[in-house]
Order: sequence, then C-alpha cells, then structure tokens
Amino acid sequence: MDRIPEKYAQHEAYKWLLDFKENAYRRFNDKRKAVVHHATSGTAFAARHLQAKGYQEHEELMADRLALADFLRDNMLLTIESYYQTLELLAEIDAQDFNLPEYEMSQ
Repeated sequence: MDRIPEKYAQHEAYKWLLDFKENAYRRFNDKRKAVVHHATSGTAFAARHLQAKGYQEHEELMADRLALADFLRDNMLLTIESYYQTLELLAEIDAQDFNLPEYEMSQ
C-alpha cells in the first residue's frame, strides 16, 4: 500500500485496503506474531488455565478460547474480501497506467 501512487488514493478498493491494513490486519497480525514468535495458543491457554484462581477467571479464559474460532473465521472472510479488493485496484491500475480495458468483477 505504501508504494501505490497517490493518484489511486480515492479509489474505493484502495480506501478499503488501507483501512484493512491499518485496522483488521493489525489486530490479526498481533495475534499471529504472538503464536509464531512466542507460544502457540494452546500453550498460552494451558499457562493461563494453571494460573487462573477462580471460577470467573476460568469462565473468561474459556470465553476467550471459544472466541478464537470466530476471530479466525472473520479473518478468513476478510482475507477473501481483501483479495477481491486487490484485484479491483489492480484492474484500475491496469486501465489507467497500461491502457488495458477495465473489467468489472462480480461478487
């Protein structure tokens, strides 16, 4: 995104991708970094489970664990949408910079 020329900044796909990069992707990447560089979610869960002292803490821990499936599903759907938006932006770049016919993708 940092290298895309300014003239595309008003394109809807560019705006969507920039928002995705600065928000949803950042949240996902923070979780990804923790798992890849520190400990798996299972290891982190086990450690937190052993440290939890009461019912409330165990309940919150389980809620966090169960929410992970929704988080991953939502990010998978965002990945699909970001792919679509990338293709839209590339089609715009092709049309403007390379005089290729613009095509419309159907969702």
